Amino acid sequence: MMGSTRHSFKKLNLGKDSRLEVFVHKYDKICRIAINNIWDNLPDNLVIAKYLDTSYVDKTGMSARALRRCIDQARGIVAGTIEKQKRRLFINEKYGKNLNSVYSKPEIKNIIYPQLS
Repeated sequence: MMGSTRHSFKKLNLGKDSRLEVFVHKYDKICRIAINNIWDNLPDNLVIAKYLDTSYVDKTGMSARALRRCIDQARGIVAGTIEKQKRRLFINEKYGKNLNSVYSKPEIKNIIYPQLS
């Protein structure tokens, strides 16, 4: 059984609030870079490695734990996109619809918030 906690950031002072905002934006930027890197280096069999290289990321200001979670979250986003498109293609083939089988890169419109555990 895993325990989890919820934290409220409503009553932060200005210094902590600005540092948290900087961290979230840096996390979002690194996660988007990781998503692009994973997608560009995706093998033909569409299987993503469990452990990914982080040498292409600017690590300043991020702890190793936060960086690892960021890369894992990016891996999960890409894997979820691939799985969703595989299911869509399977259903379309099952019902005889004619679609192209081109996988498209995930489009992220909102900020990617950290999921640290």
